[in-house]
Amino acid sequence: MKELLMTTRTSFFPVAKLFKRDLLADEKFNTNYHLAEDALFLTELLLKTRCSCVFIDKPVYYYDHREGSATTSVNRHVFDTIEVYQQIIAQVSQAFPNLKYELINRECWSYITVYDKIIFTSREEYQKEKAELRTWIVQHRREIWKDAYFTTFRKVAILSLVISPWLYKKIVGLKN
Repeated sequence: MKELLMTTRTSFFPVAKLFKRDLLADEKFNTNYHLAEDALFLTELLLKTRCSCVFIDKPVYYYDHREGSATTSVNRHVFDTIEVYQQIIAQVSQAFPNLKYELINRECWSYITVYDKIIFTSREEYQKEKAELRTWIVQHRREIWKDAYFTTFRKVAILSLVISPWLYKKIVGLKN
């Protein structure tokens, strides 16, 4: 479960997984979500099977983020990511209380991911949410700075967010 949460060698994308048919017989994606539903599906499946899985450490699938797809467009579903990860955190923390550090990382990651999507849209409709997300990230900056999984680039970007959202957008834009 730790490996899946930290995505250092794998991801939550089900397309990069092979499943025994009988494991999926009664399983379905939660269609209430348009984003991160695959992460929720895989988490619930792994919890149900007690993380019975094998990792093959070689690329077998390449994922392309198409412009205009659900993962690259910004609409009201962008907030699904945070909501889904709240569910994942609740479920995994009960089964694996020793993964608290990794679960904090995933929570921070979910807020940063949504914030980054919103700041790069030209639409003005999410100003309130943008301010709320920035406040949350700034309040959790110390956890992000201490987290070994976040890159130095990301940590510097978070420091810039404390100073100025404009500066943060310029810095994060360097990677895009």
